[in-house]
Amino acid sequence: MIGVGLCWLAAPSIASAELYKGRTSQDRRAVVRAERQGPPATVKIRWQAPCARPRFIFRSETGFRRPFDSVSGDSIEDTGTYRERLSGTRAAISVRLVARRTAKGNWRGTFRARVVVRRNGRVIDRCRMARATRWGASL
Repeated sequence: MIGVGLCWLAAPSIASAELYKGRTSQDRRAVVRAERQGPPATVKIRWQAPCARPRFIFRSETGFRRPFDSVSGDSIEDTGTYRERLSGTRAAISVRLVARRTAKGNWRGTFRARVVVRRNGRVIDRCRMARATRWGASL
């Protein structure tokens, strides 16, 4: 399930949760909240995607939380679409997250986003990452 920006819904607390912090290949923040054993409860990624209109860049933060699309041991995969209202426009944001625990117990993965920006129902811009953004987070 995907959280929009910094607006998180209340989720049950996890016992002995650890906070892993790191950066993306775009030099933006990545945060994972997980127990020492098992998959994460939440993942937050800050990101940016260049738009079709010259000099425009879409910037946002996406939060993922349980239940994820795919969970197996120390890995997760999640995809989805959510909407954001911006000044006079609306954005439909499609995202994909892959995360795996490393042998050292840290988290690594990839993140991808695609955005369609509309004003009065008409598409005015499209933004997307040329390739998946790599990210990592450690205690």
